[in-house]
Amino acid sequence: MCRLLSSCNLALLPFSLCLLSILTFLTTYLVAVYRKDVYPYFPVVGRTYDRSPQKNIFSQLFNICSFLAFITFGVRYFQLRHDADWNEPDKPFVLKLNKISLLAGIGAAAGASLIANFTV
Repeated sequence: MCRLLSSCNLALLPFSLCLLSILTFLTTYLVAVYRKDVYPYFPVVGRTYDRSPQKNIFSQLFNICSFLAFITFGVRYFQLRHDADWNEPDKPFVLKLNKISLLAGIGAAAGASLIANFTV
């Protein structure tokens, strides 16, 4: 763990996750509009996942998003575990809640990876 969290630039993890998630949906939709697979005035992102080029772009970028989410949840777990020492009266509750949130985050990242890789 970094001595000074500001020197690690850990704030870039959730920021890059948010930015890449928005760019994933926007890029996929714009490719579908360019190829005339969807109507440009009625944006339906789900329809862009049917055809080959935008399906592959979405899968690759959303896999990267799920990996960034997994790393972000892990870093946040270690940050809160470290900060629980400052909160003595509620330390057991904070640590238990921290573990539950880590498991929920790992489940969300695994679910996002499954969504990206398996089509209906």
